[in-house]
Amino acid sequence: LQKCGYTVPVLIHPSAFVSRSAIIGIGTVVEPKAIVNSNSYVAEGVIISIGAIIDHNAEIGKYSHINAGAIVKAGGKIERFRKLEAGEEVIP
Repeated sequence: LQKCGYTVPVLIHPSAFVSRSAIIGIGTVVEPKAIVNSNSYVAEGVIISIGAIIDHNAEIGKYSHINAGAIVKAGGKIERFRKLEAGEEVIP
Protein backbone atom coordinates (compact mmCIF):
# COMPACT_ATOMS: atom_id res chain seq x y z
CA LEU A 1 0.00 0.00 0.00
CA GLN A 2 2.84 2.40 0.74
CA LYS A 3 4.15 1.96 -2.81
CA CYS A 4 0.77 3.26 -4.00
CA GLY A 5 1.05 6.37 -1.82
CA TYR A 6 -1.15 5.26 1.07
CA THR A 7 -0.32 5.94 4.69
CA VAL A 8 -0.62 2.81 6.80
CA PRO A 9 -1.47 3.74 10.41
CA VAL A 10 -0.46 2.19 13.71
CA LEU A 11 -3.56 1.60 15.83
CA ILE A 12 -3.13 1.57 19.61
CA HIS A 13 -6.16 1.24 21.88
CA PRO A 14 -6.31 3.90 24.64
CA SER A 15 -6.25 1.22 27.38
CA ALA A 16 -3.07 -0.39 25.99
CA PHE A 17 0.36 0.55 27.33
CA VAL A 18 3.23 1.10 24.91
CA SER A 19 6.55 2.28 26.32
CA ARG A 20 8.03 5.43 24.82
CA SER A 21 11.21 3.47 24.06
CA ALA A 22 9.37 0.73 22.13
CA ILE A 23 9.45 0.80 18.35
CA ILE A 24 6.17 -0.06 16.63
CA GLY A 25 6.12 -0.78 12.90
CA ILE A 26 3.55 0.55 10.44
CA GLY A 27 0.23 -1.26 10.18
CA THR A 28 0.52 -2.75 13.66
CA VAL A 29 -2.55 -3.03 15.89
CA VAL A 30 -2.26 -3.02 19.70
CA GLU A 31 -5.57 -4.08 21.23
CA PRO A 32 -7.11 -3.21 24.64
CA LYS A 33 -5.11 -3.91 27.82
CA ALA A 34 -2.07 -5.10 25.84
CA ILE A 35 1.41 -4.12 27.06
CA VAL A 36 4.55 -3.41 25.02
CA ASN A 37 7.42 -2.74 27.42
CA SER A 38 10.66 -0.79 27.09
CA ASN A 39 13.13 -1.25 24.27
CA SER A 40 10.92 -3.75 22.46
CA TYR A 41 10.79 -3.87 18.68
CA VAL A 42 7.51 -4.72 16.98
CA ALA A 43 7.81 -5.00 13.19
CA GLU A 44 5.18 -3.96 10.67
CA GLY A 45 1.76 -5.56 10.35
CA VAL A 46 1.71 -7.22 13.78
CA ILE A 47 -1.46 -7.85 15.79
CA ILE A 48 -1.03 -7.72 19.56
CA SER A 49 -4.34 -8.98 20.92
CA ILE A 50 -6.22 -8.11 24.08
CA GLY A 51 -4.19 -8.53 27.24
CA ALA A 52 -1.02 -9.76 25.51
CA ILE A 53 2.31 -8.79 27.08
CA ILE A 54 5.52 -8.02 25.21
CA ASP A 55 8.19 -7.71 27.88
CA HIS A 56 11.30 -5.52 27.62
CA ASN A 57 13.89 -6.05 24.89
CA ALA A 58 11.64 -8.43 22.93
CA GLU A 59 11.55 -8.59 19.14
CA ILE A 60 8.37 -9.39 17.22
CA GLY A 61 8.76 -10.25 13.52
CA LYS A 62 6.67 -8.92 10.63
CA TYR A 63 3.03 -9.95 10.32
CA SER A 64 2.98 -12.00 13.52
CA HIS A 65 -0.07 -12.40 15.74
CA ILE A 66 0.38 -12.36 19.49
CA ASN A 67 -2.96 -13.77 20.61
CA ALA A 68 -5.02 -12.86 23.68
CA GLY A 69 -3.11 -13.18 26.94
CA ALA A 70 0.07 -14.47 25.31
CA ILE A 71 3.38 -13.42 26.88
CA VAL A 72 6.71 -12.82 25.19
CA LYS A 73 9.17 -12.68 28.08
CA ALA A 74 12.15 -10.33 28.31
CA GLY A 75 14.52 -10.73 25.38
CA GLY A 76 12.19 -13.13 23.55
CA LYS A 77 12.19 -13.24 19.76
CA ILE A 78 9.26 -14.13 17.56
CA GLU A 79 9.98 -14.95 13.92
CA ARG A 80 7.90 -13.33 11.21
CA PHE A 81 4.49 -14.78 10.34
CA ARG A 82 4.25 -16.66 13.65
CA LYS A 83 1.01 -16.92 15.59
CA LEU A 84 1.21 -17.33 19.35
CA GLU A 85 -1.88 -19.02 20.73
CA ALA A 86 -3.97 -17.54 23.55
CA GLY A 87 -2.09 -17.77 26.84
CA GLU A 88 1.11 -19.11 25.26
CA GLU A 89 4.45 -18.02 26.76
CA VAL A 90 7.71 -17.53 24.92
CA ILE A 91 10.83 -17.78 27.02
CA PRO A 92 14.15 -16.73 25.44
